[in-house]
Amino acid sequence: MATLSSPGVGSGLDINSLISQLMTVEQRPVLVLNQKEASFQAKISALGSLKGALSALQTVSETLVPPTGTTPADKYTSTSATVADNTLATASATNSVAAGNYSLSNIVLAHAHQISKSGFVSSAEAGTLSITVGTGSAVTVNIAANATLSDISDSINASGAGVSASIINDGTNDFLIFTAKNSGDVNMITVTGTNTGVGTEFDFFDYAPPGANNSWVQQQDATDATVTINGIPVTSQTNSITTAISGLSLNLLKEDVGPTTLTISKSNGAIANSLNAFIKAYNDAVVVMKNLGNYDAATKKASTLTGDATLRSAQTQLRNTLFSANGGSNPDLQLLSDLGVSVQTDGSLKLDSSKLTAAITSDFAGVATLVASIGTKFKATASGLVSAGGPVSARIDGINISVKEIGKRRDEWTLRLAKIESNYRRQFTALDVQLSKLQSTSASLTQQLAGLASLINYK
Repeated sequence: MATLSSPGVGSGLDINSLISQLMTVEQRPVLVLNQKEASFQAKISALGSLKGALSALQTVSETLVPPTGTTPADKYTSTSATVADNTLATASATNSVAAGNYSLSNIVLAHAHQISKSGFVSSAEAGTLSITVGTGSAVTVNIAANATLSDISDSINASGAGVSASIINDGTNDFLIFTAKNSGDVNMITVTGTNTGVGTEFDFFDYAPPGANNSWVQQQDATDATVTINGIPVTSQTNSITTAISGLSLNLLKEDVGPTTLTISKSNGAIANSLNAFIKAYNDAVVVMKNLGNYDAATKKASTLTGDATLRSAQTQLRNTLFSANGGSNPDLQLLSDLGVSVQTDGSLKLDSSKLTAAITSDFAGVATLVASIGTKFKATASGLVSAGGPVSARIDGINISVKEIGKRRDEWTLRLAKIESNYRRQFTALDVQLSKLQSTSASLTQQLAGLASLINYK
């Protein structure tokens, strides 16, 4: 059948408009699918907001839980150590140190043994240097024939001996410097030089501590550090003293008679900060859940998750956890309310700081145990809700599957609608051609009838 390049021209029908109107009706199933998809996407976004709020609560709850091997009391106790004159010494402390003040005086620093030698003449023969530091094992350093002073220094530094070697030039002479890697009076340097073959050139390097001998000069004596703590002399091979007071590290910086004061103080302010952070995260989650499930009676408008089972389940689980937290052996410290945390009419939490302070003063360890228990329970609840197999994540995954299914159905409808529109155009084109022919026939008949009328009238 013949087709028209411009549908409706022959018949006068507005075929494009007619097809457009018919296709609008045919596309209603696709519009319904689009509306469903938009609704699903809104729910995915809302559930994502719910998951974000619960994940934030999970993260904060986790910070309330002590690391493995740490007690709740230790977690929420911070111990600081300060030296009044921090140019003389600095200090750090663990929670095992009791709070108090200590007097530091008569500070003497530990030094590493250092010796120097000049007048080096390169040996035509090879040899060895045997270096011993304190009571340690001797380390043998092989020296090649015709080695320079720089070669000897490099060989010593690469040997693993307990000394570092360097060269200093005073403008005229080179000095070979040996410095013990460890300080303390037990770490003195001994050097024995031996020729590999004949000769005695390497005897030049022999040194036996203490003092100066065989042209070696003792640049710095090996000494221990000493400090008097509360009238008791304390000795250490290094300037870092960790054994004088258990849990305290004292670093000596400068020699001085003193005295100066070492102060060790403790604080449990971290427990209030942690509890406030938890309350904020919980309240943020409450606000998010309320907004997602709110219903405005005045406007009769529901929120995206109004009446949603997943949202209701999350709200219920959080409320149940809120009233199920239990602490340690103290019967007066079992619930959040025992710490001064109350539930407001809108479901949010509020902290009475004075009641928390009183509880900490009465039984700090009990409060710490209860806060850790709260963290453990809420971490488990929030994790259960947002984990890969949890209800919130599972619901999001399920809706995403529905969205993909809608996409497939829409693609199918797109193909179907293309065929429907093609059929409409074919049918209307045929009608247009027929109408055009009928109109042409009608015009021809009208013309013939007009001619017959003229003949009749003529006769």
